[in-house]
Amino acid sequence: MDLSKLNQIAACINGNLPLKKMVDLTPGAEYKITNLRKANTRFGVKVIATINQEYDVFLPNRISIFLENENEQIPPRTQILITLRFLASGAFYKVIGDFAGISKSTVWSIIHRVIHRIASLRDEYIHFPTTQQEIRQTQADFFVRFGFPRVVGCIDCKHIQIRSFGGPDAELFRNRDNYFSINTQVVCNAHLEITDIVARWPGSSHDSTIFHNSRLMANFEAANYQDGLLLGDAGYPSLPFLMTPVAQPNTPQEVLYNESQIRTRGHIERLFGIWARKWPFISGSRFKHRENTFAAIVALAVLHNIVRQRQLMWIGRVTGDNDILFDEYLLDNNILFLVHLSRSKVQSYRHTATFLCMKLATGLVDVCSNLTQILVKTNRQYDSEKKIFIHVMSFKIYV
Repeated sequence: MDLSKLNQIAACINGNLPLKKMVDLTPGAEYKITNLRKANTRFGVKVIATINQEYDVFLPNRISIFLENENEQIPPRTQILITLRFLASGAFYKVIGDFAGISKSTVWSIIHRVIHRIASLRDEYIHFPTTQQEIRQTQADFFVRFGFPRVVGCIDCKHIQIRSFGGPDAELFRNRDNYFSINTQVVCNAHLEITDIVARWPGSSHDSTIFHNSRLMANFEAANYQDGLLLGDAGYPSLPFLMTPVAQPNTPQEVLYNESQIRTRGHIERLFGIWARKWPFISGSRFKHRENTFAAIVALAVLHNIVRQRQLMWIGRVTGDNDILFDEYLLDNNILFLVHLSRSKVQSYRHTATFLCMKLATGLVDVCSNLTQILVKTNRQYDSEKKIFIHVMSFKIYV
């Protein structure tokens, strides 16, 4: 990166450069910039500019073409960044408008238009396994991770809080916890990807009612998924293709089944936690029209799958034998570069070196902390599985 690009980033950090000037950075680069002077924002400014080929992978070109036809004044890339900022921060239209240098009404128009276009990608990014190869691969993923056979998905519903839409049927959206919501049915795979979503039922609807009226159940009844199984909680009925926990386990076999079923089904709860943490919109929508709210929920499911798929692609790359992350000289070379940078006669370069050293130290501490937590969790799971194995073997010996 040349000095002019560094000056652009520095100007943005200091609050002297609007968003529209930040969309022409280095191709293929990713920037996360925190603006400490924006006191009217809940979070710091995070600009993620994914340009050229990276940008095309993130959101296809047909969205850009559509946005160019709708609004020739604001670049499509800026419109997408504005929408992502709204969904990821939950900020008000006025705050986002002040940040991007556009009016509140234009922000409203851009957000709703882009959300509907992202939701239109549902069939491309939200896909339930249908072919025999896809079904077998999904079942193998669940079995390798949890040891539960024939599972093609975990199903559950999540209440997404909304504002009252008003009208004669407004109270239908009030759930059992006494707030307005949309009860959204979600199915996930072993990689925490959303494979099916139904986002149109009011909060007063029961989980089993949504499932009984879904296309997914009709396909299972028609045996379109072969011997595949769904795992659900006690709110669902026990069906040949839907496994739920035993209400009152009496035998060791039923106890072991409940433990395995609950452990595997808990994957969908982890998905909900990640989904809501990444997109605050899930925790509360301020849209006044139900069509826009439905589209926003589906759009967030699409964005979640895009993120998960890109993470899996990255994991696949880092496991390669020739990946740069396994270069034993990488960390030493970076430290050597920072040392030379800190000795520069240019003050800004020395400050940059100090900042990068702090970020590097923080990253190493985070990695150490995460590895410690994983080790503790793994040991705990190992002890639990060992106790279960001893219990089963003693039962077999007794029998």
